[in-house]
Amino acid sequence: MNLKSILKKLLFVLTLFSILYTFNASFFVVRAITYNDDGTASYTYLETKSDNTGDYTSCKHEIGTTTYNGSTVNQSLFVFSQKQTENSKVVTWAVSEDDGKLKRANVATIAQDYELHHPDWKVIGAINADQYVTGFGENIGGLGKDYYYPQPYYPMICDSEGWFIMTGIPVSGGQNIAAFLQNGSNDPIINGSANIKYGDLRIDGIFLYILDEDGNRLEKFQVSAINETPYLNETTVWTSYYDSKQTVKDIDITGNLYVIKDAERVYASNSIDYQYKPNDAYNAFFGKGVITEVSNTATIGYGDFAIDTNDQNLIAALDVGKRVLVQYEIEGDFAKVESAIGFHTIQRYNDTDNRIESSNTYNTRRYPRAVVGRTATGEIVLVAVDGLQENIGASGANFWELNAILKSYGVVEAYQMDGGGSVTAVVKNENGGFSIINSPSDGSARANLSALLLVERRKPEAKLKVNNISENEIIFDLDLDMHGYLLKDIVININDKDYKIDATKETYQLIVSGFARDTEYDYKINIEYQKDNTTDTVEISDKIKVNKIPPKLENCNLRVENDKYIYEISIYDPDNAISTCFILIDGVKYCLVDGFIETPISTYVPYLQYSYNIGDKEQSQSIKYPHSKLLSLIDDSYWKINNQIDDILN
Repeated sequence: MNLKSILKKLLFVLTLFSILYTFNASFFVVRAITYNDDGTASYTYLETKSDNTGDYTSCKHEIGTTTYNGSTVNQSLFVFSQKQTENSKVVTWAVSEDDGKLKRANVATIAQDYELHHPDWKVIGAINADQYVTGFGENIGGLGKDYYYPQPYYPMICDSEGWFIMTGIPVSGGQNIAAFLQNGSNDPIINGSANIKYGDLRIDGIFLYILDEDGNRLEKFQVSAINETPYLNETTVWTSYYDSKQTVKDIDITGNLYVIKDAERVYASNSIDYQYKPNDAYNAFFGKGVITEVSNTATIGYGDFAIDTNDQNLIAALDVGKRVLVQYEIEGDFAKVESAIGFHTIQRYNDTDNRIESSNTYNTRRYPRAVVGRTATGEIVLVAVDGLQENIGASGANFWELNAILKSYGVVEAYQMDGGGSVTAVVKNENGGFSIINSPSDGSARANLSALLLVERRKPEAKLKVNNISENEIIFDLDLDMHGYLLKDIVININDKDYKIDATKETYQLIVSGFARDTEYDYKINIEYQKDNTTDTVEISDKIKVNKIPPKLENCNLRVENDKYIYEISIYDPDNAISTCFILIDGVKYCLVDGFIETPISTYVPYLQYSYNIGDKEQSQSIKYPHSKLLSLIDDSYWKINNQIDDILN
């Protein structure tokens, strides 16, 4: 074989390789197998069913197989990953009832509720967390020996608030907690045990914050105790709590009291008054609301709490109408986090698989799984593994198979949430709602108590509105919501002309001329803004209708002639928008003719009424005593006083 023939065959092989790589890159990936650390389990990627990638967040539905102890099964995975920036983050959330208590809801509802309370952010994707119970007692799902406020069995921090720091079983149970620092580092997750006796985290104390209208913390004060009278320069908090009959009784208190009635949120649980269980009881508390009264005595019940203080600095800061937050805090970095959640087990840590007892059937069986973790570069990863549905290729994973799956996606640190029928994955759909993308083993989405959400800051939004129309010019108002971004520049294109808006002003107006009235125009708004220390732009397109000028009464003169009232009417109506015009007296209409309206002399109140259409819908105007503002004012005052007298007599 000569050199020329060899080169031709080599070129053919390289061309074939290039074609296969271009059109089916997964052909080479499918043979890549990832093993867990001890080699007892493996995961093989087969194909990507869907791949949705946004600015910061991606969601993939992928198919593969796992092998354990010689048994190979099919897997269906939903993998989210997100860069953590100032405009993208992972958060925890749960839905509250009107009285502040948490309630179970499916993950889609939890995502909607988060957006409702955080209008600057949108949820891109989410999975369940669900480490909580809402019943009474020590036993999950039922009534136990203890009685306390229905609460999580693990700590939970939402919006930087310690909704639950010390939970209902402070001695038994792991009380594992994983928190998200959101500081831009490659290692944004910290974990520990909040077990009060045996955990590695410590309670830093109870603190009271003075809040502004936006919820920002202005001042911080130490709280010494719950349900105790304060000593000199001390502050305590009074609260009612559930008794053994699962009711909250009113309590009467005295002191230098600042009372919060119908608080935004208040939890009191596991009180030290439960002396039948020594050394296991701690005053767990969270309270947030507006001070409604200052008094030396008060009665507080369900939904209320009170601050009792001898601290002169705090007394100077408190008053009716002040908004306050009282919470327990974990010392160190946990006191600074926005979000934290409980978890079952550590799956991987420092790029190493965790080890468990092989007798733990929850972890050793193949089961639906929900996991939160991170990559070596600090991206947050959420994984939902479908299970218990072999007929659709969703077998579920055991502890070792799950670690192999996590390794294949570069997850170096991971924590398992609640599994089984709770496992749910949702994404934001085109209509702005949320779609369930996995196959929950219950057959439908279970009502969970909490979720992990990947959220992104909404892009700037703007809308053009007509403020005023005259014959010479139009004034447009620009409604602008930057959602926390820094505005750099705005340009509006309308009627094929660009108008630059001064971005330094607090309000934005555009005054233009040369526009036809009763005409619809297309417009575009280009907004330049600062995003992650770089400049980005967003273009918003819409339509706006320039209507006709609304008619307005300019003058009305009244004279008596030939035993008749003659009304001389002058209405400014440059666009001939008026369709009917008349004076109404005692139910009878007298129409406008050539600028005049004739009516009989009458003691009844005259009303000038006219209808018009300026381009959107029929409208009408009614003017009492059109010839005299004084008579109209006197008449209105008479009927107002008359109605007030009737109210008093009744």
